[in-house]
Amino acid sequence: MVDQQPDFPAFSRGIRQRYETALAKGTGARPEAPFCIDAGNGRVFDAMQQVRGALAGLLAIVLSIASGITAIFTQGTVFWVMLAITALALGRWLLYRATSRKLGSSWLQGARPFPAALVMGHNSVLEPGNSIVPGTMLVDFGGTPNPERMQAAAQACFALAQAEEVPAHHRAVREWLRTEMQRARFRRIQVPKDLVGSDSCWLVSFRFDRKSMPKGYIDRPIWFVLARPQRDESAELLPHEYWVAAG
Repeated sequence: MVDQQPDFPAFSRGIRQRYETALAKGTGARPEAPFCIDAGNGRVFDAMQQVRGALAGLLAIVLSIASGITAIFTQGTVFWVMLAITALALGRWLLYRATSRKLGSSWLQGARPFPAALVMGHNSVLEPGNSIVPGTMLVDFGGTPNPERMQAAAQACFALAQAEEVPAHHRAVREWLRTEMQRARFRRIQVPKDLVGSDSCWLVSFRFDRKSMPKGYIDRPIWFVLARPQRDESAELLPHEYWVAAG
């Protein structure tokens, strides 16, 4: 497993180089863009906006059909109102599609592999299946990641979410984790240095995409994710072909 590498930082750098080479050549597997993308200037393209865009597309289809049926019977005011609403819904969907593709492409070019320790995920990904569910990783954005330290910190963070009495500077992390357990926001928060011994570790939301998992389910504590440092956004699993033997 990756956490048994004799020189883990060098191993991590090798994975990044392998991925960057494939990205430059346009080869290799690519994950989908994350649910939440930091668009800059304080703007965040999150899961809710994606839902709204999908609904706008569905509404445009329904209204197009309704407008066609209406046109059979009348060319009056009702028809033109429905046509105008259809155009607005279609415009909203096209804008969503263009924004989504632009931000997704920008994210893919800027995201790089980083090691991550599993903090929590839905029980359904402990065994083979088809579901894609959210989870939380402790990601080390530094240059000298330590897998043992990361695992210990991930366990400490999970325990923190269950604790009633915690130090004041840990409360923000505890509340963030508790909210993540109830509803995934696909964002991130920095982990206090006394929990991990480093200023470079963050709790980051992501989704378990089984296509990117070595065996299609959780089988190890240390993974690699694609993420952009210094961005309040989610991450995606790095396809396993870059860091473990297929299967």
